[in-house]
Amino acid sequence: MISAIRDLGEWTQSYNQKEVLDVLIETIDPKNYPYAVILSFQDDKWEIELEEYDKFSSTKYLYRRGSPNGINYSPTAMITELRKTFTVKFAAWFEKIHKESKEEESKERFSIIKVAEIIAKEKEQILNAVEEKLSGVKEGAFFTVKIDGKYLKQIPVFTDIFLKMVNEKDIQISSSDRMCSVCGEKKSLVMGGSSAFKFYTIDKPGFITGGFDESRSWRNYPVCIECNLLLQEGKRFLEENLRFRFYGLSYLLIPQFLFGKLSLKDDVIDLLSDEEKRKSLKEESVNNTIASEDDILHYLQEESDQLMLHLLFMQKVQAAERILLLVQDVFPSHLRRIFEVKKDVERKFARGDGTLELYNFGRIRTFFQKSDEEKKNADLDKYFLEITAAVFHGSVLDIRFLTTFFMKEIRRKFLNNGENEQNVRWAVRDALMNTLFFVQLGNLPKEEGKQMKASRFESVFMEYGPHLNKPEKRALFLLGSLAQLLLDVQKKIRNAQPFAEKLKGLRMRESDFLGLLPEVKEKLRQYEQDNRYEGYERYFASVLGEEISSLLLQAGSGWKLSIDEMNFYFSTGMYLKYNVWTAIKEQRDTNEKQIIELESGELVK
Repeated sequence: MISAIRDLGEWTQSYNQKEVLDVLIETIDPKNYPYAVILSFQDDKWEIELEEYDKFSSTKYLYRRGSPNGINYSPTAMITELRKTFTVKFAAWFEKIHKESKEEESKERFSIIKVAEIIAKEKEQILNAVEEKLSGVKEGAFFTVKIDGKYLKQIPVFTDIFLKMVNEKDIQISSSDRMCSVCGEKKSLVMGGSSAFKFYTIDKPGFITGGFDESRSWRNYPVCIECNLLLQEGKRFLEENLRFRFYGLSYLLIPQFLFGKLSLKDDVIDLLSDEEKRKSLKEESVNNTIASEDDILHYLQEESDQLMLHLLFMQKVQAAERILLLVQDVFPSHLRRIFEVKKDVERKFARGDGTLELYNFGRIRTFFQKSDEEKKNADLDKYFLEITAAVFHGSVLDIRFLTTFFMKEIRRKFLNNGENEQNVRWAVRDALMNTLFFVQLGNLPKEEGKQMKASRFESVFMEYGPHLNKPEKRALFLLGSLAQLLLDVQKKIRNAQPFAEKLKGLRMRESDFLGLLPEVKEKLRQYEQDNRYEGYERYFASVLGEEISSLLLQAGSGWKLSIDEMNFYFSTGMYLKYNVWTAIKEQRDTNEKQIIELESGELVK
């Protein structure tokens, strides 16, 4: 991954013809800080200017963030609290340089020393003038300086100090004539790590290899100065172009090119860095996204396997960065497979009007966000990211683990059924879509089950139940459809569903399910005197009852299923009651057609 970021930095530096200084300068966010407050000096006089920030010439301000409670690498600083920022960031920079300037440097640093003296003497007047200039400005702004009409980057003394300060910090821990861990070449100087990423740290002795000696910690992660610069440029490109939202999280999409195919690299990076092209692409493929609403994975699936992708999920904690997940080595061919499965799952759940029920990772996030609805923050990110990694790598998931979380959400909606019955159906639908997605991708391998007799519901099992590979699983699924039929009949006749209490909040055990079938049959028999219990419903109940009984006989006792698994299969049967009925109806219509054809043939004879 690190070498891929270096390569990306090398490409962008060459493509944009950037100097070393440009790589080190950070871009100011134009959305948060659209104005520059400039303390402009001309000879011994000063004035406050206010100008709109120009993103395309942002390097002229020579901005690079420093310590949160100290100065930056130049006087340019974001205004948070006006007087505090002026004192701690702006005036303090000039004061520090003034104090540390040696006698032989006084001539070349004359302009800085002069500005420092003016700021010290006229601090209040300057602040008052700034406050007056900002009185009608509601947006954010930042401090910077101009001397004799020149911006900081145009003044050599400021750029020299900027480079010196950056290098001093980076090479505090370094060694000479060593091998760089990034480019693999022997260099005259290597430093301990790179300032591009904040997830590498030696703030604890246990993190340092070889005797816990901090002065030798460069051996952990030796990086040459050239690679450090390229890593910073690569990181900047990623942050500006390839950071995507991901259901409360975010990730960096890192491309890596194999075999050095330059034409592929140019085409892909051109797309990644072209904001207008990406915007157009997003509008074209709005229904094809799988990871988030602004990702471009759908487009990249069309590339050859000479492109490899890494997804880096990071969390910023103050000034540090923590890696939550790194998904490495994702090839476009696997992306194509993911999108093929996505489309097939959507087809299975097409609405009555033909529109699709779109599938994406949001369906998974529904069950892996919070362990308790009352919690303020998401606490299931770890599980969600592990599942994400499994999807992109094709690794195996555990159905017991998944159904634990599926059923937690389904039960919560089921117990609050009074609010909206549709919410239960949506929760079951999302869980079933996830299951089919995982099965078809190979994340849920199809276990070898018992040899089962041919079923009149085979079309349903093939479409919605490839995971229903044991008679007990199929029995639970069909029992769910039969129970839903009873609930629907009760609602039609009594405008209530008292039998729902018998489902024990969807926490039933094997013995409960075995006892449920005769109870449902008996309750439906009691409604046979009511003509609102229609003929097709009675036929449906009769066929289902026979099939469930046969499957339970095949299953025997001692099912090796968790409580959550059993109730999940039951719930999906409830949700797909209409599909089960359709299978029976189509079979009955086919049988009747065959009988008519046979009878017609006899009459002709």
